Amino acid sequence: FKFFAIQKAARYEYGEPFYDKQNLKKIFIPEFACFGEAEKDLAKQYNLNIKKFFVCGSLKLSHLIEEKKIKKENKKFFDICLVSESSMGWNKLYPGFEEAIGKVAYYTSKFAQENNKKLVIAGKRKTSHQNFLEKQFYKKYMVCDFEIQLNNGWKSYELSSKSSLTIGAVSTLLRETLSLNNKILSCNFFNHDAWNFPLDGICNLKDVSYSEFKKRVQEILSLSFDKYEEKLSRNISYLMDIDTNELTTKKLKN
Repeated sequence: FKFFAIQKAARYEYGEPFYDKQNLKKIFIPEFACFGEAEKDLAKQYNLNIKKFFVCGSLKLSHLIEEKKIKKENKKFFDICLVSESSMGWNKLYPGFEEAIGKVAYYTSKFAQENNKKLVIAGKRKTSHQNFLEKQFYKKYMVCDFEIQLNNGWKSYELSSKSSLTIGAVSTLLRETLSLNNKILSCNFFNHDAWNFPLDGICNLKDVSYSEFKKRVQEILSLSFDKYEEKLSRNISYLMDIDTNELTTKKLKN
């Protein structure tokens, strides 16, 4: 059978410590429509059997732009958008995973409180019950009052685009936000390289002290996007190919 796979989300599982490495030998994709060149390097790193790559960006993001649900915001309504990545039960797979996600929230909320910054949390879930569980998870880590926005429609994209900086750990939203020319900070506090962000430079942090986190956030907030982009290790297109003249939907149709 001919089989054509279209990437929807960031792939981290191949290097995760609890991932069954025998599965790597079972992967067979004749053609793969992927976000960017970074996926080619990832496949090479793990020797994945992918015959042909078609670099075309994010299909979901393409629909978002086509429907004009998002636009470049010159005025930012929020200083920081924290991406909800509530991870109840993940400690059973990797001890300390939940605390690593919580640490991102703790640092972010502490910074916002100390510096009088307007913080919004983009929820991952779509129902009231799931939203309640997200809040229960984050209650242990937030140092200020907070609400988590329901992820209705394109809500998470809207919140990130209206924020001067979006902070998270491994969410695909970080890659998509960056490709829309909005600043992000990916925090790998897991003490494992499997969850490294594909770009180095100002956009990511390994497990650091709060003072180092604070210094990095202050630096990012002080920079224009152009100056921020100069401090990335590679062009953003390496991570996520995006061409507004020929969006992913059109490329795939062609």
